[in-house]
Amino acid sequence: MVSAQLANDCLALLRACNEGNVQALFAAMEIFAMATGQQLNLKKCRILPLGVQPAPSPSAPTTLASIPVCTTATTLGISFSNDPGPLEQQVTG
Repeated sequence: MVSAQLANDCLALLRACNEGNVQALFAAMEIFAMATGQQLNLKKCRILPLGVQPAPSPSAPTTLASIPVCTTATTLGISFSNDPGPLEQQVTG
């Protein structure tokens, strides 16, 4: 797990998008909260799977550990997406 933090924004990178890794992140952030007094605002948290993803499926999780799984997210003023289409169009267009 890798984490970058600026003010009250946190970007955590997990090895895989699964329940176990999300729970490990929560455990680490709980220790961080005890040490600093800063806590995750779970209402603002999102999970954005990056990299090669399996084909879309009706059984794909829409949440992990009660956190919504999304296809785009913005943090620290930077937008992220797991859809390479727009970037490919910008580069080749």
